[in-house]
Amino acid sequence: QLDSQALTLALPRIVVGNATGSGGASEAPALRLGGAILDEIATIGSVSLIGGESIRFDGNSRLRADRELVLDTGLLIGGSGDAVLVADAIRFVNTEDSEPLAAAAIGSGSLRAEADRVLFSNSREFAALQLTSNQVFSGFGRIELGARQAIVADGDGRIDFGSAALNLDTPRFGSRSNADLRLTTLGQLAAVNS
Repeated sequence: QLDSQALTLALPRIVVGNATGSGGASEAPALRLGGAILDEIATIGSVSLIGGESIRFDGNSRLRADRELVLDTGLLIGGSGDAVLVADAIRFVNTEDSEPLAAAAIGSGSLRAEADRVLFSNSREFAALQLTSNQVFSGFGRIELGARQAIVADGDGRIDFGSAALNLDTPRFGSRSNADLRLTTLGQLAAVNS
């Protein structure tokens, strides 16, 4: 059984899901989180996955943390399935502020994040879904970021969603002083409050 308070996993490549991926024999080794491990992670208060090169979602997967989920990498890769992220606070960050190793590619996978608040920031002081620094989301056809309270910009950087259709679902948008965060997508963009 895992510690119920906090878990941090830091490796060059992390794969979430049970699918085998398409990298074949030449694919570099990665930590794979799936099945019963994902069930155990769902009971932990704070979960941080630090992928120095990438975090990839294979097949249909659900990654949940009891309170806070941190995905810290410059490159998030989608497979052909649907990835769901759930926590009170979800943070997409790139604390190394490294340039992503690849440009965004077209894909058919989807990513849905569900949190109380969304904060695009370098700061960890808010309970939020947080995006910051230079990040690339690659291989996703659709990305849905749901914030039950607000989406707030507080930081600098650029997030490239590639060609994904991007849906920002929240009752409120705002920014803190000196925020300069750019979200880009070649796909359709929708800002709604459902």
